[in-house]
Amino acid sequence: MLRTNNKDEGYRMKAQTLTGVSSSSKYPSSSFLFFNDNFLNKEVLSNTMEQRKNNGTFSKGATPWNYGLKTKLNLLDIYRKHWNENKSIIEISKELGVSDRLIRLRLKENGYNLRKKEDRPDRIKKKISETMKERGIEPKEKNNIAWNKGLDKNDERVRKNIQGLLENRKYQILPKRDTSIELKMKKYLSDLKINFIQHKYISQIKHAYQCDFYIPKQDGISKDTILECDGCYWHGCPICFKETNKQQRKQIAKDNKRTKELKGQGLRVIRLWEHEINQMKLNDLKQKLK
Repeated sequence: MLRTNNKDEGYRMKAQTLTGVSSSSKYPSSSFLFFNDNFLNKEVLSNTMEQRKNNGTFSKGATPWNYGLKTKLNLLDIYRKHWNENKSIIEISKELGVSDRLIRLRLKENGYNLRKKEDRPDRIKKKISETMKERGIEPKEKNNIAWNKGLDKNDERVRKNIQGLLENRKYQILPKRDTSIELKMKKYLSDLKINFIQHKYISQIKHAYQCDFYIPKQDGISKDTILECDGCYWHGCPICFKETNKQQRKQIAKDNKRTKELKGQGLRVIRLWEHEINQMKLNDLKQKLK
């Protein structure tokens, strides 16, 4: 935590810290736009501290400290660059140091039209195509017929495409929202002060995937542990479902394979059913993790 008696210096220290985080991560420094040098001037800081006399808290009805501070954009110049110079909105946003979403919103609000996909210049189409190919995703042919129609998994292009999709899958979190049982386990682990990583991609097994919770070895945890929260329907709980359907049987086989592979890598695997988690108390989880 940053501690300083000088409020202006505190903001500057925080900005430097976030700049360091940005340079070491995959996110651009523009992600931390609030803390860039444009905002770290005496006028804005003095207005900020004057309006935020409550030291960061906010009460209903109070005027936000940044009310009226709006990024100024020359929309006519942007529009000219977009159409006459054939620049994309993303390219223009990088030049101006603002988000492309902000530019799109401002143009739309003021009645400016953007290029449609079919109006893109050849330079941008080529760049998009090259980017897609680098990611292992082949574009459709010009006649709108899928490039992989009639090809099997043994084809080199298909294998490359599948590999690219699998690489991208590492960083996708599905479903986007945690389930109720995952939220409960997350709260319990936090209450027990146990360090964990949610949705960690386990790459060292054949059937690589994102686990629900990865718990590294620590005080009270004897070895690296994978904690899975299995929904009774989707994973085919034998107690809740005496007869399983095709999808459930397929998922059961996949779960068994992954559990075996994880244990083969020296990991402890704990699988909890939805009905167990719904009835579970904090101490019950603590006992299972010992």
